[in-house]
Amino acid sequence: MKSLHDFIYGISGEVYVLSVKSFAERHRLLEQEFAKNNVEFNYIFEHDIENMAPEKYGARFCDGGALSKAHKSLVLKHIAAWDKLLKSNSEMAFVFEDDIAFIEGFEKYALDYEKEIKDLPPGVMVYLGGSDAKVPISVFFEKKLLFRQPITTAEGYIIDKKVAKRRLAWIRENAIDLPADHLMVKMDGDLRIPHYWMLHPMVLQRSVTGELPSCLDGSRNKHSGIYNLFRYNWMRFKRRLLPMMISKMVIK
Repeated sequence: MKSLHDFIYGISGEVYVLSVKSFAERHRLLEQEFAKNNVEFNYIFEHDIENMAPEKYGARFCDGGALSKAHKSLVLKHIAAWDKLLKSNSEMAFVFEDDIAFIEGFEKYALDYEKEIKDLPPGVMVYLGGSDAKVPISVFFEKKLLFRQPITTAEGYIIDKKVAKRRLAWIRENAIDLPADHLMVKMDGDLRIPHYWMLHPMVLQRSVTGELPSCLDGSRNKHSGIYNLFRYNWMRFKRRLLPMMISKMVIK
């Protein structure tokens, strides 16, 4: 069994976490999470709301668009991560938003995931989340652990320099009118950059499980943390764990 540390460093030592300077509680949780797995990371604090600079990347937002300042800030932080990867000595990078936690038990599959990721062609994205998202039932009967599908959220992913370069070029030519996750679906669709999901996700979102308030999704904050935790666990069971259990019974 491969440790989370060995899995991450077996792919890339470049690890970025997108956050806001004032989010002390999120930083405390993140630093505990990464320290217990002996993984170092770099915060991306650039482009907090009061210091957004889209012109640095030749980016522009649509005039009169519906994006909030918080959404614009997060989009720019993702772009900053792509730019940093392109300027680094690494070929690939892990990018995380600041509400993630590593899912217990992922280590059982880490070695197989490392092999499958390294077998992928250049110019793809590997999505690390979606633990409560609905996916096609057919994926539970496949032999491979990675499957293709556009992302639904952007809490964690792996990209290479080819993806970063093509995305930054797209940004210079197109106005931004979508939040980060929808933007990546749009631009990668235009650029024909495939998204690969993990059958056994690596990370979850603490803002979805109710441990942290959401900074972007007001609908989650209408409910208690207990309600959000229950809803997350139910959705994860219904959409991921139960189909997986059934597929194992059928295959046997």
